[in-house]
Amino acid sequence: TVSLGLAAAEPVHIRHEASGQELSEIKTRLGVGKIFSLVLDAELQRTVIGDIYQVSGNIKLNAERTCIITLENFIETTEGVFDEYFTTSPEQATDQSENLLIDPDEYEVTLLDQDSIDIGELALQHLVLALNPYPRAPDASLAAGDEIITKTQRPFAGLGDLLAQKKAK
Repeated sequence: TVSLGLAAAEPVHIRHEASGQELSEIKTRLGVGKIFSLVLDAELQRTVIGDIYQVSGNIKLNAERTCIITLENFIETTEGVFDEYFTTSPEQATDQSENLLIDPDEYEVTLLDQDSIDIGELALQHLVLALNPYPRAPDASLAAGDEIITKTQRPFAGLGDLLAQKKAK
């Protein structure tokens, strides 16, 4: 969590590498097997508009995932990139005028109820969105999954044979 006051004069650079209990909690939250590294690089800066702050950066995860095809574990790297705007001023959050200098179709200015931002939480939210919901090992072939599908018994698979026998009679 970083206070907005720190970024009032000059940008604040944050680099954090998660470790220990923090990694354990994040592993559970993300549903991954094991985390080898989790690194956050971010910057908080005050914009020229005054009470609007920009938080941008990336979070990189190197973790053990389970392949959906082979069900074997493999190591996957995921990177979440973020660029968000925040303010503590209700007027700035709802101002749709051109003096914002922020494209309202591309960015939304989020109203904060306090004068600090939890950059770690923000980064984790973007990392969750970047995680592959169907992780597949690089060496896993899709043909392995196709074999399973072709061997599956279909409910009406024998219907064609029965109709052919009936016509033959």
